[in-house]
Amino acid sequence: MTGYDEFADTYDGADTGAGNDTGEDAFDTPTSEPSDAAYTSDAGDTADESNIDESGADEGSGQPAAGKRRRRTGPDKHLIRRSAAKSIELSRADETDVGLLATLLGTGTDPVDLAVAVMTSSRADTTVLSDVRDLAISDPAERAVTVLTMNKSRMKSIWQVLAELGVLPGTMPTADAKAALALSAADITDAVLGHVEEVASLAKKG
Repeated sequence: MTGYDEFADTYDGADTGAGNDTGEDAFDTPTSEPSDAAYTSDAGDTADESNIDESGADEGSGQPAAGKRRRRTGPDKHLIRRSAAKSIELSRADETDVGLLATLLGTGTDPVDLAVAVMTSSRADTTVLSDVRDLAISDPAERAVTVLTMNKSRMKSIWQVLAELGVLPGTMPTADAKAALALSAADITDAVLGHVEEVASLAKKG
């Protein structure tokens, strides 16, 4: 046997013996578990990425944040135009109509002041004009009953309008019955109704 043969036999025996003793491949090596440090490092990297502050992404851009845009505020040109037009309309209106409207709105007859009063008024300020209209077209036999069902404040408002138009005296009787009879007997002519309609038109905001 040559030297090579002896070496081969010796190697084969060692390999066979190792396999019989352990039942494992002599060349296998145990797999090492990753250390805790490796996980700690990866977790730290993830935490850093999740905590990135993106709030300053738009800083310096001059653009407002979404949902926080401000509306531009300024004069209402449409309202100013309507007020100017109303002032011109009042300056050309009949003095009687202007006077009645000023009385209802509690202001002076200056066109500018009255225009402002009209544009800031409520519908309740001129509802009495509808009451006068309804009274005028109602049956004369039913007028007294209709007026008697009204409260004193409402009767006083109707009296004020008719007094302003020269239909009734300036002072309403203190007794409700007398005031109701006087209102029911008031001569509300077409000319009077014409003033009522014109004042109602002037009282419109636009």
